[in-house]
Amino acid sequence: MRAKPGLNPHSLVGPIKEQIATLDRDQAVTEIATMEENIGDSLASRRLTMTLLGVFAGLALALASIGLLRRHGVNCQPTDARARHSFRARRQSR
Repeated sequence: MRAKPGLNPHSLVGPIKEQIATLDRDQAVTEIATMEENIGDSLASRRLTMTLLGVFAGLALALASIGLLRRHGVNCQPTDARARHSFRARRQSR
């Protein structure tokens, strides 16, 4: 059922239930909600999934950037120096 814009949709619940009861007493009227509430409820699980995906993607990006910085920054320099020294030592021993 649709209501005119500008009206509080929850204020129409009583009159709508009365009209339905006059037509059919056995017809139950339950779970009354606005379209915005229905859409919000249906999108809640997607919103949660996307939020978790974003959080884990950000975490993965942060961990990957820390790993790249450590590999090509701090830890790689001593390895480079050691490799150059080893190359020089092999070259001199010939």
